[in-house]
Amino acid sequence: MPQVTVVIATHNRRRLLAQALRSALAQRRVDLEVVVVENGSTDGTPDWLRSVRDPRVRPIISERALGGTGARNAGLRAAEGEWVGFLDDDDLWAPGKLRAQLDALEATGRTWGYTGCVYIDGRGRLMGGTPPLDPEEVMARLPQRYVVPAGTSSMLWRNGVLPDGGLLDPRLTYMVDWDLSLRLARTGPPAAVAAPLVAYRQHGANMSVHAASYFDEVGVIAEKSADLRGGRPLDLAYQRRNAGSEWMRVGARREAARSYAQGVREGDLGSLARVPALLVPRFAHAFLRRTLLSDRRWLRGARAWLSGQAA
Repeated sequence: MPQVTVVIATHNRRRLLAQALRSALAQRRVDLEVVVVENGSTDGTPDWLRSVRDPRVRPIISERALGGTGARNAGLRAAEGEWVGFLDDDDLWAPGKLRAQLDALEATGRTWGYTGCVYIDGRGRLMGGTPPLDPEEVMARLPQRYVVPAGTSSMLWRNGVLPDGGLLDPRLTYMVDWDLSLRLARTGPPAAVAAPLVAYRQHGANMSVHAASYFDEVGVIAEKSADLRGGRPLDLAYQRRNAGSEWMRVGARREAARSYAQGVREGDLGSLARVPALLVPRFAHAFLRRTLLSDRRWLRGARAWLSGQAA
């Protein structure tokens, strides 16, 4: 039995998949398998996967699109490792990511955990990043807003501990990471590795940019987490701010302005602080994010491993 099963669901991203898979297979001092679920691609990904000769790679090739959640669930069903984690097909891991998490999980006796991350663009250029919240703060805030860094790409959990059959909720696509972390939080607090070990790619194709569907799923999250919130509402204003930031990254200023305005009306001062960005040329956003909104020491910690992977 491998220590860790890494599940990568992919669809029409052969070039990015090759980078993600390479970063998974480069993990040090970990016995792992990588289950790659090919999700109805038409860009040659199936043939490329069949050509991969590494015995740690187990491809599952579907001739029809299963959807992101369906593909991930196919990978979970096939997982044989003691621990399980997702790596999005456009994200990257530092070589020591899994080992650091396993050490933290063993030291704390906890059943799930996360690491810190940095953000990169579609070409692999470093955009920004800050240290994550500590586990106690994550547990306190998670019922109202999603605060785990890098979505599912930073998370690792013990195989079999996920409640409700161990699979993702098929009703969810855009908020599946929030739901997953809420369900794991029911098993206890996480173990955190406060290091930038994941590069989370933001290139305009991230699922959260589909704002209408994104907010359609809020009701499911609200229903499933009501007992954890103790009567407190979901922090929808924070979600509006995040949606606005996604719109800004793809240059959709009108949609971004609408999202920020909704956030301001709902009491989010962070949305108000982002309104001036609507007047800044798009090419300057990455510079401002790196210099004003990021932790420079944190970014330096990521550059050491990222420079050789994101090309």
